[in-house]
Amino acid sequence: MRTAPRNLFVAAALTLSAVTTAGAGEQAVDSPETLAEHLAVMNALTVKGRTMRDSEMGHPAYDDTLSGSLMGAVGERWLALLEALDASYREGAEEGLRGAEPRHYADATYLYHMHHSAGRFEEHGLFDPITHAPSALLVDNGRFVMESLQEGGRFHTDAGQGTWTPQSMAYGLDAFHGVAYAWVRWKKPGGADDMGLLSAEQMREWFGHEVPEALMVARDAAQVLDEAWDTGAGTYDLGDGPVWELDALGSLIRGHKGLYELLYVFGDEEDQRQAERLFERAARLVEAVLGEDGVAEPWGLPARVRFEDGHALADSDRVDVQAQWRWVHHLTGGFALLRENEGTSRFLERRRPGLSEEIGAAIDRLIEGALVHQLIDGRVVASLDYTSGEVRDRDASVETRAALVMGLGNGYAAGESFPGPGDWEEADAQAEERTRAVYDVILGHGRGLSGSMTETR
Repeated sequence: MRTAPRNLFVAAALTLSAVTTAGAGEQAVDSPETLAEHLAVMNALTVKGRTMRDSEMGHPAYDDTLSGSLMGAVGERWLALLEALDASYREGAEEGLRGAEPRHYADATYLYHMHHSAGRFEEHGLFDPITHAPSALLVDNGRFVMESLQEGGRFHTDAGQGTWTPQSMAYGLDAFHGVAYAWVRWKKPGGADDMGLLSAEQMREWFGHEVPEALMVARDAAQVLDEAWDTGAGTYDLGDGPVWELDALGSLIRGHKGLYELLYVFGDEEDQRQAERLFERAARLVEAVLGEDGVAEPWGLPARVRFEDGHALADSDRVDVQAQWRWVHHLTGGFALLRENEGTSRFLERRRPGLSEEIGAAIDRLIEGALVHQLIDGRVVASLDYTSGEVRDRDASVETRAALVMGLGNGYAAGESFPGPGDWEEADAQAEERTRAVYDVILGHGRGLSGSMTETR
């Protein structure tokens, strides 16, 4: 039963040889460190490649050469990296990702964002490979998270260990949101042309479970979270007090999205009430961090926050640039808080009108601040002093550079300060200049992440 998904896609995978032969020459993905970098680069190239379409960076007002062969090259590079990941790490759903930690499963889940972007690469001849090649890995990843990393709604640090931490719960929920998204997309009207084409039996065969089992995990996880909610502090206390690393908090919020949409779309009336409670908590956490009384300084967000009386306070003297842009990505990329679709809860629209605009404006300020404070000679830094904004560490890792590309590419359209090229004729010169600066940063850092791929921009 476990091997069925892989067998279903053998034929599709064999069609990739013409575009993924570079995979055999990639660096071996043989340690947690190389796995983290590999996934980070793949996810950054997803965002970069998607944004090279002719309505964004590939628009004639910016650079129409980007939407041509260069965009296709990004897709081919991504497929080569996928092949290397699969060849180096996959040993079936029982094994999971060798040497992985919960965060790695969450990052592997986000591969669905490229999987569902295949239509943007159709003119480059990559629709079928990008649609089919990631499917086996995504299915196996979801199975492993469901069957080996969680028990009773708690997500463990490692398979079979039976131990969990606030971090493993946050990253585990982040990984589980991919399972939730698969079922929600299968059900909602917007998925009628892709996941909705499959029967319930096919979904069960691939994922190894049916909706009631996924729903039970969501119910159990919601109960765990209910018991951990600290009303006075306005956050969850899962054992470390009302204190959260920004990176883990972002994953926790993405995990909430998966839980409350699954409960809302497939659950009964009590499940839908629980979905609303989960949404309200996620909204409160985001508002506490990014709102008017939040913790954002012109140069960024603190690496860790403490909650008191419903407010977020800085609990670190450092801006972790990677964590900040992963946070933005969690709010804006893929099946994220700000993404609402027909057939889903639409809680933002119905229960919190205005919050989307508030979050978008806050992200605009973070991007504007990054362009001033987080770049030296066009290169992103690793950390700054939270109190003064002075750069502490210039040596940004691969993961930090990837997080920047993901955060900027997903987040620049969340507010109103960075209009797309199609709106530049009606925008003021400063607005166009701001968006151009964002595109320049995405391309500059994306080039470095692309490795051997040849680009002129």
